[in-house]
Amino acid sequence: MLSFGNQDLCESCFLPLNGDATVCPHCGYDENAPAPGHALTLEQGTILIGKYIIGKVLGMGGFGITYLAFDLTMNRRVALKEYFPTKFAVREQESENVIPLSTQTRSYLDKGARRFYEEAETVARFNGNRNLIEVYEFFYANNTAYYVMEYLDGQDLAHYLVREGKGLSQGKLLYLLDCMTDALMVVHSTKLLHRDISPDNIFICKNGDLKLIDFGAARFYSSKEDNAHSVIIKPGFAPPEQYREDGKHGPWSDIYALGATAYYMLTGKKPSDPFSRMKQDDLQFGDVSPDVERILRTMLAVQIEARYQNVYQLKNALLQTEMAREHLLKGKRVASRTAHIATPTEAHTVSAVSVTPVTSATPVTSATPVAPVTSATPVTPVAPVAPVMPVRPSAPRASVKAKLAAFFGIGGNRSKADGVVMISLIAILLAIVVIAVIVAVASSYETAPPLYTVSAVCECPEHTAVRYSPVEDATATMKYPVTSGETKTGCNIKR
Repeated sequence: MLSFGNQDLCESCFLPLNGDATVCPHCGYDENAPAPGHALTLEQGTILIGKYIIGKVLGMGGFGITYLAFDLTMNRRVALKEYFPTKFAVREQESENVIPLSTQTRSYLDKGARRFYEEAETVARFNGNRNLIEVYEFFYANNTAYYVMEYLDGQDLAHYLVREGKGLSQGKLLYLLDCMTDALMVVHSTKLLHRDISPDNIFICKNGDLKLIDFGAARFYSSKEDNAHSVIIKPGFAPPEQYREDGKHGPWSDIYALGATAYYMLTGKKPSDPFSRMKQDDLQFGDVSPDVERILRTMLAVQIEARYQNVYQLKNALLQTEMAREHLLKGKRVASRTAHIATPTEAHTVSAVSVTPVTSATPVTSATPVAPVTSATPVTPVAPVAPVMPVRPSAPRASVKAKLAAFFGIGGNRSKADGVVMISLIAILLAIVVIAVIVAVASSYETAPPLYTVSAVCECPEHTAVRYSPVEDATATMKYPVTSGETKTGCNIKR
């Protein structure tokens, strides 16, 4: 166990232990049992950059390992992801460094770590958006790259659908689309495409929030036709252009994947692959209104031109539906509809730790985030109806006579003499203003100063002109000034 001040925490999940218990009541970890250990993962209790204690493994993929960790500086649980391409690297047991399998894979490991780090930087720019996972920190250590994310308590949509055993209602589906379009508007504003939107990359938190996670496949896009992308295919959810490196990628690509996710959450079935749908479109949307079905069909159009071209168009279409106006415009974020969801685990305050550091830091480079998988079972909330704003009762309207009497101090607790004094002062002020205006108007009729002064003038006919106001004689001749050393063309004057 780990001792923080007067509190003992589980070494695996970092939740408090009861008394002298050696088995965690939360995750079942037994401190007396042999360490689970894995040749690829960091050991529990390892400390990275002096502040993150490694706990249990939350998930492993082909390119990374996600751990539950504890932030000693902020006293909170976090998700920590390590770049670890299992096909090209191994862990050196003595130092825990990530090393390439061969000299041929060295450049791949370095390039991937650089991309991992850079994409963590990109996702961190979205911090503060409630529908996107937050990245707290990213760094190099153990010859690879890491980044630290918020720990999400809940489950992804794929597990939610399995647990519920049925698809979403139309109201919950609209809530899902509303949250994800909010997230994508922010992501696409930076010219970034997620490219892997699917039920397992949308997370339902216990408080009812929906978050888009796992930017491992994200890439920047441009309007250039030669903008090539690596092929990322998740059958049933990937748009047809994503099957080719030279496909025309854009916001419409993520819109297709979001439409496929919505279809899956509605019907429990993945859409057929887009190429078979070119021959026969077999999509069946079940019990939804015609306008919602029209929106989903547009999102899932095989031809790019037939889809919404950006998220703003999709958002506008959603707001035009009758159901959306009810669910999205009337207090869509109020948490009262999520009261049936289990209460999130309370945060536990900690102070000092009695653990010996194990690891050290060594830089490398970048690639992509994966969101943690956690343990709860929330239900997607249906947007509630907003509370009615109370109406303030209107006061009786005063008459014009009463308003004037109040302004001049007549009536109420004031005497008539007070009103006379007030009127006299206003009259004096008006007189001063009138006198000031008269003086200003009179001064404007004074003779205007000369327009210019010259040391010499050209008097030839070519350079004379008729000079008009403000001189008295409207036909007076204006002569062109001549500067020192200048000779006008056709003139004999030189100064």
